[in-house]
Amino acid sequence: MDSCGGDPCAVARALKAQKPQLKINYIDVGGETIARCTATETGGRVLTLKDGIGLEGLLREAYEQPDTPAHCVKP
Repeated sequence: MDSCGGDPCAVARALKAQKPQLKINYIDVGGETIARCTATETGGRVLTLKDGIGLEGLLREAYEQPDTPAHCVKP
């Protein structure tokens, strides 16, 4: 949760506008819902321990990177 009174949802929208390919995956381990919008605003995923995966598995799943399109790979 933001302790400075900022709006994490607005920040996520601004980042998405600057970086359209950006996706933020949000791992909810404590039931906090205020920052879940960082995932929904960017097309990311909200992952919870209730999904039957331990924390290590959630971290791996959240970090998964999509394949880089061929036109983006530098020779």
